[in-house]
Amino acid sequence: MKITNLNYMKKYVVLVLSLISSLAIGQKECGSFFQNIEEAKNNVLQKVKTSASKEKNDASFENFYEVYSEQLLSFDQEKMKNCSYLDDQYNVTTTFKKLLERCSLTLQSGEGSLYLSFSDEALFKTFGDYLSDEYKQYLWISLSPQKMYEDFAVVAPWSDLGKLVNIETEFIHKFPNSKKLREVKKRYSYDLYFFLMGTDNTPSAKNVKAQNAIKQFAKEYPNSMATNIVNLYLKNKSKMSSSKLGIYINKEIAKQVGQ
Repeated sequence: MKITNLNYMKKYVVLVLSLISSLAIGQKECGSFFQNIEEAKNNVLQKVKTSASKEKNDASFENFYEVYSEQLLSFDQEKMKNCSYLDDQYNVTTTFKKLLERCSLTLQSGEGSLYLSFSDEALFKTFGDYLSDEYKQYLWISLSPQKMYEDFAVVAPWSDLGKLVNIETEFIHKFPNSKKLREVKKRYSYDLYFFLMGTDNTPSAKNVKAQNAIKQFAKEYPNSMATNIVNLYLKNKSKMSSSKLGIYINKEIAKQVGQ
């Protein structure tokens, strides 16, 4: 009986030590994930500070951003909880807030769960002085949808979506030889369509704020390439059904951007 109890105690001690070890390893992995991001960010920052070429800086920053944005997707809500970065009510702990700030990250919510992404404000503040004007404008355009849309709905003020459309037209006009031109034209096509027609969850037709923003766009940006299509929308919205108008606007945008 004593031998049996002794064996049981040995197994219990081994189990406890194994659990403590696994928790320690888990916490170490939690910390190392963000430490790697912070070190990579600081390394790129030092590199662009000493470079005389903003074009090379653009490439260095973009490589960092793409690689670590993809890695952020793997650190999901469950891992945040397991690392004790979220409490039982899924509120962010003080430790996690400080960690996110150091790494220029922000916590987003979508489709009922939390996820990590880079903070565009923090990135602009850290790297903005070392990037080309072309890339800064592209970066602003590429990061804006996070603020504009959520769950197939327009969540930003409709006038902000209009401003984004105009900035996209400015990029197309100012940088006709940009490597990002095709991507920006594609974003412009989607954003202009959603600005005029809305989305499935937020149609524009009976949205007073949306209609006011559309009318204001034509007045505020008379020389924008988007204004021609905005005027076509205003001219035909009472003459066509919503479905026909959507098809018509989509075709006009495609012709404009050469698709």
